[in-house]
Amino acid sequence: MKRDGWNAGHGIGPHHQHIYKSRVGLFDVDYLGHINNAATLSHAEYARWDMAAESGLLQKMMCDNVAFFVTANFVRYRREVRPLFRSFQVETSVSAMDERHIWFTHNFRYLDGSNIDEDTQNRIRTQVMVQAVIIQKGKVLTPYDFFVQECGYDDKLIQSILLPDGEHVSDVNVLNSYQNLDDAMRAVAAKDDATHGTHVDNK
Repeated sequence: MKRDGWNAGHGIGPHHQHIYKSRVGLFDVDYLGHINNAATLSHAEYARWDMAAESGLLQKMMCDNVAFFVTANFVRYRREVRPLFRSFQVETSVSAMDERHIWFTHNFRYLDGSNIDEDTQNRIRTQVMVQAVIIQKGKVLTPYDFFVQECGYDDKLIQSILLPDGEHVSDVNVLNSYQNLDDAMRAVAAKDDATHGTHVDNK
């Protein structure tokens, strides 16, 4: 059942993006004057919080003691976001989920009307992909169950972004590559744990 105050399609899938708007701040930039690595991830996180608040999801999370825990990030810096006080936006969507994980994508662009040449106006400047799990009382929740059964999101909408049946997921190849990278890095960490005689927890 859809709950009052829910924007149930908000941010789910590539056609339901959330737009977070901001400006390049003094503490965002490095000595070259563009947004630095840490600030990029911070603005991506602000965008997710903003999306959760606007959709009504944040209230549900706080009431039920639910949290999204980031387990991995990937960032591709395509073009600089600069200079100070330049307006920009972050387009955020829940692009896919499986039995355990949920993936957010963030695209950084300049705002329409920025005083730059038309050729670069609407180009993606930075791409961020975030892998996360949904935690409640120390237990990982299945994203489908959380969104459909607990939050009342439309079943067909959530089904459309489920993996491995990703025919409707526009960036399924990117997600598969991301998972392969995550598996490879996990294997390296497990090997290092074994070398140092520590307990292997497969995380």
